Order: sequence, then C-alpha cells, then structure tokens
Amino acid sequence: MKKRIFVIIAMLLLGFGTSGVYGQSAAAWAASNRGEAAQNAGNFDQAIIEFTEAIRLYPDFEFAYSCRAYAYSQKRDYDRAISDRTYAIRINPNMHNYESRGFTYRDKGDYDLAIADFTQAIRLAPNNWGLYSNRGWCYRAKGDNTHAREDYETVLRLDPNNGVARQALAALPSTPAPAQNNQQLAEAAFARGVAAELQGDMDRAIAEFTEAIRLNPNDDEAYFYRGLARLDRSSLADFDVDYEAALADFESALRIVPNDDEYRQVLERVRNGRLLYLYERRFRR
Repeated sequence: MKKRIFVIIAMLLLGFGTSGVYGQSAAAWAASNRGEAAQNAGNFDQAIIEFTEAIRLYPDFEFAYSCRAYAYSQKRDYDRAISDRTYAIRINPNMHNYESRGFTYRDKGDYDLAIADFTQAIRLAPNNWGLYSNRGWCYRAKGDNTHAREDYETVLRLDPNNGVARQALAALPSTPAPAQNNQQLAEAAFARGVAAELQGDMDRAIAEFTEAIRLNPNDDEAYFYRGLARLDRSSLADFDVDYEAALADFESALRIVPNDDEYRQVLERVRNGRLLYLYERRFRR
C-alpha cells in the first residue's frame, strides 16, 4: 500500500495528473521499471528500448531521459547520452542534471564543456564540494593546474577531511606550470562558441560562451552572442523562446558597452519581439 501511494505521489510530482495514473502514465512507469531492471542486469540495449517506450508514452519524462542517458553512456554512445541529458536539463534545469551532463562530457573527453556544466551546477549548489572536485579533475586532465588547485583547495575549505582532494593537491606540481591567462582562455572559448553557432550546435555554443563569460565577466561580445544563440536554439528546436535569458544577456552586453548602437537596437527588437511572442502564444495554445 505504501509503495502504491509513493508511485501515485511520484506521478503527480512528474506532472502526470491523477487522471493518468491508470492510463499512459502507469504504462510509462511500467516501461521505466522494466528499463531499470534491464539496466541493473547489465542489459543496456533492452534498457534503452524500455526507456524509449516510456518517453514515447510521456515525452517529458525526465527520469526516463536520465536513465536512458546512463545506458547510452555505458555503451560509450556519448553523443546520444548528451542529447538525453540536454533534454532533461530543458525539462528541469537543476544541479543534478547539469552535473550528470558534465560527467558525460568528461567521459567523452570534452573537458571544456564538462567544466562549463560543473560551473553551472556550482552556481546552483555553491556548497557542494563534489562539484568542485569534479571540475578540478577536468582542469587537471587538460593541464590547467592553477584552476585545478583552486578547486581542490575549495573542496578542503568545504570538507577539511576530504582525502581525495588532499591526494589530488599532493599530486599537482609544487610550482604550477605557467597556464594561459584568463583572457586567452576566454578568447579561445569564445572562438569555439562562434564555430559551434555557425555549425548550428546551439547547446555547445551557449556552453562555450558561458565559459568565456566565467573567465572574463566583462566580455560583452560573449554575452551578446550567447543571447543570439539562445534565440537560435529556440527556433531550431521548436522550443518556447527563452526571451528572459536572452534579454538578460543583451542587457549585460549593453551595461558593459553602454554606447554600442547595435546592442541597443537588438535589445529593443528582442523586447518588442517578446511582447509579440507572448501575444501570439495565446492563440497557438
């Protein structure tokens, strides 16, 4: 009885609604449970089939996307895993989902994007020492011992008895090797963002521009291009336009360079477009 009450509560929290408990929602949970059983048995192909069925029955089933992403990762199909992690973030942009995608980028060897995701997760949970440890691992893997040291030292401030962080610090060179300065790293991230945007990969572009901004908070162009990428991602993927985030980026660019006419014109167009979008949205739904 308790288990059934828990399942009903979980369905409500995931947005199924009471009317779907014995309909598609129950079938989606059943498929998800079969997927978990297959995954626990190491049968990742069958798990993917079951989670795919759960998603078909309930397209915004965040849990099923996360589980399927794990199965793809176990098969080293990292691109599909990242796609599922990204969709889970769109459904629920919480710390766990950013951390999970960060792990997937790390396993793929894409350390810059892993760092960008761990950084976003840290913004959402700044006292989670594990996030700093994971980001520090990525910095160390790419040879950035200076930032790796900073992250491991933060781990020890949050968790003074953390043995893993102490060992990691001891393994770093006593005199950190000269690293590129933040300006150079920011410019490299910005260039990767522009390249990704030209290729139509808006998720990667946004991650790269976010990394550029982390390294250089006064990079007006990174804010501007990230705002454009947010708008482009919405139109390409047929998602609701995230005008609030895009507006915030354009406003940040204009605060840094107040006299830039292009920034001002684009900001006004987006503000007007948001009003038109909200008006049209009433008639599309």
